[in-house]
Amino acid sequence: MPNIKTLFFTSAFIAVSVLGLAHTFNNTGHSVVSCDVVVTTSDDLDALADANPENTVFCIEAGIHYETSVTPKSGQQFIGDYGAVLSGARVLDPVAAIDTSGVGSGPWYWTGQTQAGMQHGSIKSGGNPMDRYPEDVFVDNTTWLTQVDSLANLDQSGEWYFDYAADRIYLYDDPSSFSLIETSVEDTAIAPVWWEYADASEFPDDVVVDNLVIEKYANPAQFGAIGAQSYGPAGNGSDSWQIRNVESRYNHGCGIRIVNGGLLENSSIHNNGQIGVCGSGESDEGAMPMTMRNNNVFENLVLDFSWGWEGGAMKFSLTDGMTVENNWVHDNAGPGIWYDINNYNAVIESNLVEDNEEQGIFYEISYGPALITCNQSLNNGVGAIGDNGAGVFISSSDGDSGEIVIRDNLIDGNKWGILMHSELLNNGRYDDLNGNGSRDPGEPYYEVDKLNIQNNEIGAVNDYWLIHLRTNQTSIATGQPTTYTIDNNVYYTDEGGAGAGSSDDDWLFRYNTEPDSSNPLNFYNFVEWQTNTEEYGGFDANSTNLDSDLQSPSLPASCLSPFTPSTYGPVNTNPTVAISSPANGSTVTDTVTVSATADDDFQIDRVEFTFDGSLIATDTAAPYSFDLNTTLYADGSYPLQAEVFDSLGNSTTDSISMTIANADTTDPTVSITSPNNNAKLTTTTSITANASDDVAVDRVEFTINGSLLASDTTAPYSASLNPANYNNINYTLTATAYDSSGNSSVDAITVQIANVTAGDDEEQDSNNNSGDTSSDQPTNSDDESENTDETEADQSDASELQDETTPATPVDQPFNNSPSPSPNQQNVEPEEPATFLGIELTPPIIISFTAVPITLGVVGLFIRRIILP
Repeated sequence: MPNIKTLFFTSAFIAVSVLGLAHTFNNTGHSVVSCDVVVTTSDDLDALADANPENTVFCIEAGIHYETSVTPKSGQQFIGDYGAVLSGARVLDPVAAIDTSGVGSGPWYWTGQTQAGMQHGSIKSGGNPMDRYPEDVFVDNTTWLTQVDSLANLDQSGEWYFDYAADRIYLYDDPSSFSLIETSVEDTAIAPVWWEYADASEFPDDVVVDNLVIEKYANPAQFGAIGAQSYGPAGNGSDSWQIRNVESRYNHGCGIRIVNGGLLENSSIHNNGQIGVCGSGESDEGAMPMTMRNNNVFENLVLDFSWGWEGGAMKFSLTDGMTVENNWVHDNAGPGIWYDINNYNAVIESNLVEDNEEQGIFYEISYGPALITCNQSLNNGVGAIGDNGAGVFISSSDGDSGEIVIRDNLIDGNKWGILMHSELLNNGRYDDLNGNGSRDPGEPYYEVDKLNIQNNEIGAVNDYWLIHLRTNQTSIATGQPTTYTIDNNVYYTDEGGAGAGSSDDDWLFRYNTEPDSSNPLNFYNFVEWQTNTEEYGGFDANSTNLDSDLQSPSLPASCLSPFTPSTYGPVNTNPTVAISSPANGSTVTDTVTVSATADDDFQIDRVEFTFDGSLIATDTAAPYSFDLNTTLYADGSYPLQAEVFDSLGNSTTDSISMTIANADTTDPTVSITSPNNNAKLTTTTSITANASDDVAVDRVEFTINGSLLASDTTAPYSASLNPANYNNINYTLTATAYDSSGNSSVDAITVQIANVTAGDDEEQDSNNNSGDTSSDQPTNSDDESENTDETEADQSDASELQDETTPATPVDQPFNNSPSPSPNQQNVEPEEPATFLGIELTPPIIISFTAVPITLGVVGLFIRRIILP
């Protein structure tokens, strides 16, 4: 019974720069795949595919499946789990390497290397002829080494030599200096062995490849690491393969081949030796539409193949209905999008094509109808030679069977703007009727005819033409005049505008009226271009010429479907990491444990810790941590970083700062800023303090009469004091600042607690009334002297009561310390229950009186104080 497994695919996150703007790519959905057979890294995938019937679904588990090559059957599906890598490489063990010198100076070699693929391809002038051999050597996962042709020429770092006769691979560098050494062995990952099929009907159709990394295959040039090869006018090959969410990288020849009726989408194709994507419409079933969309194709043609033979981002031939849409094609060492030989019904739409070394969009030896629309072709071919390097290059292609339309594009910063080139060949042209690559010597001429160029914005280039026609005026094929529609375009030149056009700096339009003519018609003046009637009257009557110094070209508003970033490659997310200890901004001493947490949707490979810019520790298993001896470093602030790597090479970092304070003997400083010294506190008051330290303040502690009031760890340092919780006496407040090394300093002030009571209010009112009355009455000098003595005695008593020193005692505790009254004071203790002036009196109480003369012979009693329990 098959092993059943369900795989879940979740989101991916990628960012690229498009026209200077940061764009984010996020696939929020997920798909669920039911598997018939689960393939582990120890399984033989080819044997499993052979043993199972058509339409079997193989789920390939995560990990690197080395030396894997499979010949599929029709309808079989190969679905990768997170992190599934099909590799055509073999790992070379440094320990097994033999040192030819015997003294550690090398070179070193491995035996038993019997792989030897087909030599194929055309090498550029001055290039390395050994690149025709499909075997490669990689070190540290991504670095190609250079193959030399003899052991005698193995004389510098970065080189290797394959002695095919002796089955030996030699390396100039010491193998122990690399973390990984691999050599490509298998020629394809998932592809039929095309020469083994006796009949075209035997080729497998409807194969699905999804969510896999395909790398380091020894596929010859023009052969795909995945995809069916097809050759010959009889039309042999597979149909309708679907390839999606794939990353194809570091393969010798073509990264991915699209087959007739096939689909390539949401994939990343980069750093392949000859070309990123190739494809052909040959089939025994006839040409069927093919689609390539939402892919990222970059940095292909790593090796020394001639791009003119075939190299760069992509190239297609013999297709009918090939659509290339919404792809990001950039930084390839050849053309961007290239159709070459007998393509019909082509659609090139909504692509971002930039920074390729040759032309951005190249339509060659093919036919109409064809539509090139809504593309952004930018900064291509800046260093290209001759006629190459145009934003759009139409070469030897005509619209006899339907117009070739170039509209609604942004074409800016390329060597040429739009270049159209007819070419005369002596060996005959490809017949646009038989569609299978045969030549017809009766039609020796490749010509450009029936082009429609409208609504484009074309930017200035340096000393090359915005539009250059190298065409004949009469079609050799039809005997009729060649026709072009060029109108409603906007041109940006250095000296554009209504009154411009006389300067040679404005390289507007050039016409070579015959092939290879040495007497072209050049138009530097825009008015001449629009009104010239000698041979090209009426062109661009509705177009505009603008000054590039004042305005910049942009994608025309008539483009309704501009390029939109997508999800590229296997559905996979970056790992996550967070430093859990110590905390960011903390101060440490002695030896401290540094810890981090990490997670990944696939598998964590390692966490690297970097301290003060240097790698200090690596941990391969959770919990990820190491002990940092801070005494090895001077006191101060340091950066700490943790970087996590998953098994696919994805990484993420987290960083903090920390302060080492081992030799700190300096006390911090502290000062109480509020309240002031000797302040009277009647309501809840905020106690605040300033504190500083040469390293860092750890905390400030506030006390009242030695009891901790509060502790604050962050500035501004403060505490709250409620006088209602304390007696009406003087108290000492302190603020003590501590640093992380235990150093401290103190500041202290005195405050008076003065809670307001009902008795205090009555006393104040009585004093006011008494003063008013006495001022209106006659007085006796003896009475005045006596009253003065009594007042001084009362003040003395009050002072004695106020100055008593007691610990901080809340007012809800018993207060029984009663001072002795003065001679003129009386202590009254009413019997229970008793009231006085409406106040219930509960013993023990103290009521103090003072005699006050009211009239002659009448003495009043002024109640000075009532002290209740």
